[in-house]
Amino acid sequence: MTSSSFIGLVNNAALLLALGLIYDFLDFRQHGKNSLSQQVVSGLILGAIGVAIMLNPWAFGHGIVFDTRSILLCISGFFFGFIPLSLVVIVTGTFRLIIGGTGMWIGLAVIISSGGIGLAWQYFFRNKTRHPKTSELYLLGIVVHVVMLVWMLFLPWETAKNVLATITIPVMLIYPMGTAALGKLLVSREKRRESENRLQKSEEKFRCLFQYHIAAQFILDPDTGQIVDANKAAENFYGWSVAELQCKCIQDINTLPPEQVALKMNNAKSLKRFHSEFKHRLADGSIRDVEVYSSSIEIEGRQLLHSIIHDISDRQKAEESLREREHFLQTIINTTVDGFWVLDVKGLITEVNIAYCSMSGYSREELIGKSIGELDTKETEEEIAARIERIISKGSEIFETRHSRKDQSIYPIEVSATYLDVDGGKFICFGRDITERKQAEEALKASEARFRKMVEDAPDPIFIQTQMRFSYLNQKALNLFGAKDAQELIGSPVMERFHPDYHESVKQRIKGLNEHWKPAELMEQKYLRMDGSTVLVEVTAQPIMYEDNDGALVFVRDITERKNLEAQLMQAQKMESVGRLAGGVAHDYNNMLSIILGYTDFAFEKIDTNHPLFLDLEQIHTAAERSVDITRQLLAFSRKQTIEPTLLDLNESVEGMLKMLRRLIGEDIDIAWHPGEHLWPVFMDPSQLNQIIVNLCVNARDAIKNVGKITIETNTKSFDDEYCAEHVGFRPGDYIMVAVSDDGCGMDKDLQSHIFEPFFTTKEMGKGTGLGLSTVYGIVKQNNGFINVYSEPGQGTTFRVYIPRPEALLKKLEKKKPTRPYAGGDETILLVEDDQAILKMTKMMLERGGYSVLSASKPEEAIEIANKYSGQIHLFITDVVMPEMNGRDLSKNILSIYSNLKTLFMSGYTANVIAHHGVLDEGVNFIQKPFSREQISVKVRELLDGD
Repeated sequence: MTSSSFIGLVNNAALLLALGLIYDFLDFRQHGKNSLSQQVVSGLILGAIGVAIMLNPWAFGHGIVFDTRSILLCISGFFFGFIPLSLVVIVTGTFRLIIGGTGMWIGLAVIISSGGIGLAWQYFFRNKTRHPKTSELYLLGIVVHVVMLVWMLFLPWETAKNVLATITIPVMLIYPMGTAALGKLLVSREKRRESENRLQKSEEKFRCLFQYHIAAQFILDPDTGQIVDANKAAENFYGWSVAELQCKCIQDINTLPPEQVALKMNNAKSLKRFHSEFKHRLADGSIRDVEVYSSSIEIEGRQLLHSIIHDISDRQKAEESLREREHFLQTIINTTVDGFWVLDVKGLITEVNIAYCSMSGYSREELIGKSIGELDTKETEEEIAARIERIISKGSEIFETRHSRKDQSIYPIEVSATYLDVDGGKFICFGRDITERKQAEEALKASEARFRKMVEDAPDPIFIQTQMRFSYLNQKALNLFGAKDAQELIGSPVMERFHPDYHESVKQRIKGLNEHWKPAELMEQKYLRMDGSTVLVEVTAQPIMYEDNDGALVFVRDITERKNLEAQLMQAQKMESVGRLAGGVAHDYNNMLSIILGYTDFAFEKIDTNHPLFLDLEQIHTAAERSVDITRQLLAFSRKQTIEPTLLDLNESVEGMLKMLRRLIGEDIDIAWHPGEHLWPVFMDPSQLNQIIVNLCVNARDAIKNVGKITIETNTKSFDDEYCAEHVGFRPGDYIMVAVSDDGCGMDKDLQSHIFEPFFTTKEMGKGTGLGLSTVYGIVKQNNGFINVYSEPGQGTTFRVYIPRPEALLKKLEKKKPTRPYAGGDETILLVEDDQAILKMTKMMLERGGYSVLSASKPEEAIEIANKYSGQIHLFITDVVMPEMNGRDLSKNILSIYSNLKTLFMSGYTANVIAHHGVLDEGVNFIQKPFSREQISVKVRELLDGD
């Protein structure tokens, strides 16, 4: 290193910086940030600077020169980008080629690498959000010139050693500092331009806001009041053009005296912000109320006032109108009969009217500042605080409470409170003394309670309909319709509960009630229950007003039982009449048969067996004997048959008939015999017992097609008064029961009503006399017993004959007395029965035993109850044969919900017949219909107490 090399490099660096300053001073800029033309111009200028510094290099010799073009090129790439850099590289590279010499290609490589490093540095290291630091620029200079020194190694070795030895230290000392200095120069230039741009934008923004603001604005000279400038809004408001306004002073517009205007401007000048209201004169001579906001600003060295003017004439009128409105409302509040008071958020009274003073007995002065808690006697301080929070949240609330007067008396009051979020929060309250209303309500409630109790306790169903919809039903009405609760029917059309046959007549009756306001006469109708079944009723109605609607108070009486009793009475009377007729006919017929048989016997004695008439007489005798059998059957039906009763062992008597019965019935039909244990003797004629068994078995045989089964069972039964009250035809007492069941075709209800009539038969002509069941009926009645039939189409039939236990035997055998009342409990039982009457009766039996009963008339309803019931169900009782699902399948569904639940099946068929049908498995719990309360109570307790 020599001093000349050091001085030469310093001079060249100084030249570069000087040219950079000139470039910055001249400020070569064009419109459009970073436009292509601007980038081209910048590249050419920078290229010219590069040529200038290359004209004054430090010459090493042998065509090797050193200058600061490497600084210029890396700075160009770092600050100006690709296009300007490319132009600089082209210009300086071309000039270097023109200079020539040994280091020409190395110089060209330095030009390209320096620019490339600067461009790469910009891409990878420059932070766009801030300007580069001096240290970053210095580091850039080090990297560029280290690379430049590396290029020197490509010179001939001896030349390279001399060059590196001479310039390494000067280059690494001067060029990085030159790079940093030139970079900082350009950073300062960028900062200055950014400041100028911000200032320009700020001025443009202010000018835009000033000119296009919707409010009128002035720029004023505070010393003279001269209007320096005005915007378009001021021109529109005042009616003068901007030029005309600039010729005026504010004193020409403000209606205040000039000295007061000057005082106001001095105040505005001394304050940062100034606000006041004035009256300004417009070009048309009118005066407007204005609100002026002024602040001091400096423009081009002058201290001026920037004033914004708002027209408040309409607001002033509105405020005046509001003041008048407030006065008007205050007058209303002071003259209203309702009490009025205002509370703050602490619950303190801040305002009150005359009415509340009169209501409470306090003066206005005594109430102001008093806490509402001192007046409200119903709610505690905590409750009042909670209500205040609730009103704040909801905005308003109407409620009833009690206030105390000054004399300590208490009165009910209805309060309407509204929260207003003004002045820290206020509650506007209106109160009305409701003492008289409360007394009237209490009287009305008492009257309604008396009426409701009368209606609810009425023995008959009562409901109210309005607009042809249910509006009210008492419990009896709910029971009648089979509804779980009132909500099932309230609001539903009443026509849905009338049988379609009665729709037109019911509509006419309702129309007559509404139009003529006269009671409806008593009428028989059919109602539809919720399960679709019908119930026969008597109905009368009285027109009423209910809940402001025309309606009718309807009184209903269920006459189903009465009709059934009437039908049974008619049937009994018919059977009695037929019996008397049959008895009379049989008596006369018997006399004629006696003559026929006697004279036939005489004829037999007089002729030989070979006589031609013998065979004819024999046919007559045979026919007469057959007629005697028919006569005996008629006499049995009429209960006039001569009998010789005796004590019989029923089981022995039936067993003695089994062989004969099997021959009579045939091989295709199986006879199952199930004798009961500990059977009481029966007191009756043995031939009558034979007739009953034979006729019932023959009837069962005829009901079976092809292969089937007949089951004969015996047992003992006891019926109490309660059971017999629920079952028409049953009589209290102890009975011996014989049952004959079949799995044949079964019967419907209509057919069952005729089966005991003489000569009634469903068989083909010539295949039956129609006297079999009528004979059984007569024999049973003659022996003071009764017969019960249970049958459903397709499910077979069971006949149960009940013969009373003989009184003589009752004296000999002690009847077992229960050691305690009927067994009961408090468990929960799920009961399913499709026959509503049996469901109702069985539920009552169980509930009287203390059990909780969940009843259902359909399998689906039972499953739904089991799914929804949250408590424990202890026992499941179900009918076996039901329309939608048999008892076995229903039991499986219920057991899937309650796996350990015990099940009790009940049926009018015998357990053996049901087992044959495959509905029940062997060993199931079963109770036979009909059963007494004692029987089912004992059976239920037995199951619940068992393992």
